[in-house]
Amino acid sequence: MLHDIALIKLKSRVRFTPFIRPICLPQGRMLTSYRLSGNVTVAGWGSIDPDPDRNIFPSKLQHISIPVVSLKQCQAIFLKSNIDEGNHYCAGGEGRDSCVGDSGGPMMKSFVDGSSRTYFIFGLVSYGSDVCGYPAVYTNVPEHIKWILDKISN
Repeated sequence: MLHDIALIKLKSRVRFTPFIRPICLPQGRMLTSYRLSGNVTVAGWGSIDPDPDRNIFPSKLQHISIPVVSLKQCQAIFLKSNIDEGNHYCAGGEGRDSCVGDSGGPMMKSFVDGSSRTYFIFGLVSYGSDVCGYPAVYTNVPEHIKWILDKISN
């Protein structure tokens, strides 16, 4: 799945609360020389049961910290997929992962500047294994920044 990304234009403004906040788009060196590594946070309303026959969905938004894994490791899991660095990230595993129903949700990384923590979106949940808990594939948001900015400026 190449370019698994969409934008939705809302009819009305969103009312922000402590739990409903905008997320920053990557900028500057995040678009050119930054290499995503370590842990990222994924949020979503997807299944909280790794058994594909028992999809159990939460009543509250879930989030989890998972490791970024190499594309080589991801390509070995998804042999028939066209996973490449220009379009994808891979993250999760060791029983921790996004799951069925999380697609389109954010994969984010936070950065601390003084006493302030800012979250940036680096990926969107795209697809994974039938059984949750293995690494999953995420659309690479920084690679789509020009497209995003072109669309939202119209």
